[in-house]
Amino acid sequence: MTAIGIVLTAVLAFVLRWFDKRAKLLEQDGAVVVRLSAEVNRLAKKTATEDDLGEIKELLSLLKQAERRFPRIPFGTIVATVEVYEKAVISEECAKALKRVLANRKFVDEALKLSREQGVRLAAVRAAIETVQRIIDRKLRR
Repeated sequence: MTAIGIVLTAVLAFVLRWFDKRAKLLEQDGAVVVRLSAEVNRLAKKTATEDDLGEIKELLSLLKQAERRFPRIPFGTIVATVEVYEKAVISEECAKALKRVLANRKFVDEALKLSREQGVRLAAVRAAIETVQRIIDRKLRR
């Protein structure tokens, strides 16, 4: 009887440690999502260029790792929407041309079009972030 108690205690301790470890990883991944949300809010205030994406690229790398650790949480949706957003940023060449020749209608139209696309894509990124944050909050409350 005592041996069964010792075995059950050992198994319970192992399971609790495993759940603690998973919860800590999930909290860290949740912090990455919060950082990404703050970065998205910062980018929403301006027309982003390729230079503005340094932090985003680092956070995407961390989210891809989170996606592998927790495949049931839609981190991949965030990654996919951010990658689509990255395609809408203004190239450095275009940004320099805009600074030089604001009167050139072609560059202004292109910048405005890309800026509108960025806004739409940022809305998709925010929606994906909110979905993942709700799932993480529910899992951490258990």
